[in-house]
Amino acid sequence: MRTNTLLITSIIALLGGVAGANTKVDFAFDSAVVPAAAEQSLKALITEANAKPGQRIVLDGHADRIGDAAYNVNLSLRRALAVREQLISLGVDSERIVISAYGEDNLAARRVSAHLTTDSVTSVIQQTFAGRGTSITWEKPLSMAQLGEPSTNSVARR
Repeated sequence: MRTNTLLITSIIALLGGVAGANTKVDFAFDSAVVPAAAEQSLKALITEANAKPGQRIVLDGHADRIGDAAYNVNLSLRRALAVREQLISLGVDSERIVISAYGEDNLAARRVSAHLTTDSVTSVIQQTFAGRGTSITWEKPLSMAQLGEPSTNSVARR
């Protein structure tokens, strides 16, 4: 079965969609509507994610340089949220999804890039802001231990 999944993923990539751990969903100009053509790539991502329990799906939302910065950050976030909703509708647990928005500061215009990671949420946050990301969000509040930080960094102590 794993061989079939890899074959399908490879075929999708050859036909123009990039599937698996490096999935990209391209959007029309000024749009946050997930194109129907993205469904197969997202299904391949889900197949790979389900084969690797415990991994997070990180969605990096991007826009282009047209428009002002605040609008582009919002558009990037709306695109990532749209992909998130599509993944949830296809059966992904929302707690596995982390969203990073990059606005116009990253050159990956008009798309959402998705990848799988075992990195802690803290590591994903650091990577996002090191890459000039503007925001990051996930499903629920997490403790410092859940974020992946040592407990000595906690705000409250006994």
